[in-house]
Amino acid sequence: MRNKQIKIMVGKPTGFCFGVKRAIAIVKREAKKAQGKNPVYTLGPIIHNNQVLKELQSLNVKIISAVSELKQKPLAAPIVIIRSHGCAPVLVEKIKQKGCQIIDATCPYVKRVQNYAAMLKNNGYYTVVVGDKNHPEVKGIIGYAGRQAQVYDINSKFKNQKLKVNHRPVGVVAQTTISRQEFQNAVSAFSAHDYRELRIFNTLCQESQNRQNTCQNLANNVNLMIVVGSRSSANTTSLAEIAKKSCRRVYKIENKKELNQKWFSNLCRKREKVLRIGVIAGASTPQHTVFEVTQELGSVLKNSIAGGHNNND
Repeated sequence: MRNKQIKIMVGKPTGFCFGVKRAIAIVKREAKKAQGKNPVYTLGPIIHNNQVLKELQSLNVKIISAVSELKQKPLAAPIVIIRSHGCAPVLVEKIKQKGCQIIDATCPYVKRVQNYAAMLKNNGYYTVVVGDKNHPEVKGIIGYAGRQAQVYDINSKFKNQKLKVNHRPVGVVAQTTISRQEFQNAVSAFSAHDYRELRIFNTLCQESQNRQNTCQNLANNVNLMIVVGSRSSANTTSLAEIAKKSCRRVYKIENKKELNQKWFSNLCRKREKVLRIGVIAGASTPQHTVFEVTQELGSVLKNSIAGGHNNND
């Protein structure tokens, strides 16, 4: 037991992705400019992370879940920020009708998918969006695709979902944060049918793919995986699902307080001289949260293995 080593292996990159970092910076900038004179709202949470949302709340930024919550042309024009996931254009028009200032913090990679969807609509295509039908990003993309569109829901148990194309040419785009395998599975399902024309656009976010690849590689080489991120974060959930395919022990936490020493008890009894613990974080998880988790993880493991010592990779 005294010769047992512990290696904490942190998957890179960590911290916010480009789109999240940009959106948070926009919200903070607008809150500072408003100085409390103009109300600042985000249409839905700017990102899926409770710690960040509490910080923004302290800057007098409020979350609204529907346009109906806005007053009709108030004296001080409210600032409404479109979150990183984007939203349907019809909602933008409704916000304008309320006399609000609109600031668009949509992730540029999501905006790219929206543009593809609009292009397909304008050229007479039936648009299919591969993703989670309940995710705000997907709802926004469908808004750009119009009525001749549908979601191929990756969470549906019906993997061979029928497309109601009505002899139209078909265009396919994807939610930016789903896994490559999920997208490929959908494309394979489409390719099995005979359509007048089938155009497929790979709109996956490369940074999300890099995190997912790192997660898979880590899970293949560790005894236990810790996935750090909000429970409402789709990309964090995706990382946990990827890890579970290769690692038996996978735990998803939001912060260091949720680490449980019991998770490591059985590992301590194993005969391996080296125990490897993997840590991966979602794109909406702050850098400092990952650091706090790894620091606390070291303390928890020291208590679990008497006389053990800790190496950080």
